[in-house]
Amino acid sequence: MFKNYFKTAWRNLVRNPRISLINVGGLAIGIACAIILYLFAKSEFGYDTCYPNADRIYRLYTHIDSWLQNFAYHVSPAWWMFGGAGVITLLIALITIGTLSIKAAIANPVKSLKTE
Repeated sequence: MFKNYFKTAWRNLVRNPRISLINVGGLAIGIACAIILYLFAKSEFGYDTCYPNADRIYRLYTHIDSWLQNFAYHVSPAWWMFGGAGVITLLIALITIGTLSIKAAIANPVKSLKTE
């Protein structure tokens, strides 16, 4: 069964090299981003856990806010700003993917086959 999958994948790679390159490149970038995010989260959550009172250790950025109080252009960002940016990014991605998938579903397949 897997042999047929590999045959189909190889034929697709040979017939459509540009589209296949874009797909494989997108997959590689997605996997690399996922690995980087995982390693960053692992590093952040594993910081100073070897100490017995690790929950009582303050990291440097908790004191930066008080250190920069006298700075003329000081802005203290709230947590919801970062969350809002993430939500807006997800909404833009979902709207874009949704509109493109609806456009592809509505399109006439004969016209798309003629252009390939």
